[in-house]
Amino acid sequence: MLHLHPGSGRLYIHAMKRAAIFVLLLSVGAVAFARQKSAETYPEHGTVVAVQARTKSPGMLLRPGGGLTVTIRRGSYRIETKDVFYEFEEHGRHRSLSINEKIDFRIHGHSAFVEEPNGKEKKSRIIGEEARQAK
Repeated sequence: MLHLHPGSGRLYIHAMKRAAIFVLLLSVGAVAFARQKSAETYPEHGTVVAVQARTKSPGMLLRPGGGLTVTIRRGSYRIETKDVFYEFEEHGRHRSLSINEKIDFRIHGHSAFVEEPNGKEKKSRIIGEEARQAK
């Protein structure tokens, strides 16, 4: 059983209020930092201008009683930025991008990491790159 001395209940409540204020300030700071980090982490901005759907070929029988081959081609997206057109290949089972969708992304090696609305990122392989013609 917990025994409180006279007046110690107020100290406990005061300490709890201070802890709650500290946690609140810490979470507000974390959200502000995340927003700032997002702009730094995804420096590339573009628009989806073409979408090629995922395709699956009909199977081909190798031999009677043998295996069946099926070709699956991943979908791809053409992204227009200020200076470059990129071709991204789908990777994994993430949501699909739509034509005219604005995206923020970063490039690392031969991969593009697209920022998702839920704060996660979608990894795509860069399969093409083309300079935009000056107008």
